[in-house]
Amino acid sequence: SNYNGDLWPEPVQKAFEDYVKNGGGFVSVHAANNAFPQWTAYNEMIGVGGWGGRSELSGPYLRLREGRWTQDTTEGRGGAHGKRHEFIVEMTDIDHPITDGIPKKWLHAEDELYDRLRGPAQNVTVLGAAFSAEDTGGSGETEPMLMTIEYGQGKVFHTTLGHDVTAMSCVGFQETLLRGIEWAATGEVASPAVLSDILNPDSRMSTRLLSSNSYCFPLPSSPFYFYSPFFSLLPSPSSLLLFFLSPSSLLLSSPLLSSPSSSPSLPSPPLSL
Repeated sequence: SNYNGDLWPEPVQKAFEDYVKNGGGFVSVHAANNAFPQWTAYNEMIGVGGWGGRSELSGPYLRLREGRWTQDTTEGRGGAHGKRHEFIVEMTDIDHPITDGIPKKWLHAEDELYDRLRGPAQNVTVLGAAFSAEDTGGSGETEPMLMTIEYGQGKVFHTTLGHDVTAMSCVGFQETLLRGIEWAATGEVASPAVLSDILNPDSRMSTRLLSSNSYCFPLPSSPFYFYSPFFSLLPSPSSLLLFFLSPSSLLLSSPLLSSPSSSPSLPSPPLSL
């Protein structure tokens, strides 16, 4: 999901909560962590978020202190970013299936480096982080960029990266997103390792052009529909699941449909991640 709009109807909220809690997978991309500040369960799923009036009342910041991620209850706003710029992303947990096979450090394309995110911050594992420098308008802190969250029996992957096409063209963004999707859907990652000569911090970031089109197609033996401009990049589309880009695509593609055998049509106009 990169959705950040009106609150979903209560029946949809409840069905979504039950789905993830009972073992479903969810992927939160960039501004999806701006959404739904008033929805307790959603904020528990994403761990930390920003904007929408979030403050110390929403929960703590996640701060890296002496090599450990800790909760910081200092008063202050939830959510900010400085000017867009390239920055180094460092894997802070290299043993997780998502990051196993990803170089330890790599240069990310120009993007919004989210800082000061806060929320329930429960059951969060930070996989990757970046330093938010004050001279770019940042917090002066190491900020979480890639996270997993346990919500009941469900798996959530949360990436703060991916503001626009420039950011999404970065191979580091694409590979961590694809691996995160696969992990959220299956609990495993079969995607091949990424070579350090493709992703590294010492040279210009590696980019891969995205298609200008989005695609909607059924996953075999499943009521799910995968809707994404990353179709051509997927190593195994039948095993992957990405959630809800808008209320309309939620109703078209959700496993929460009362009649999953119905034949959804492509939303118009086409949406992209």
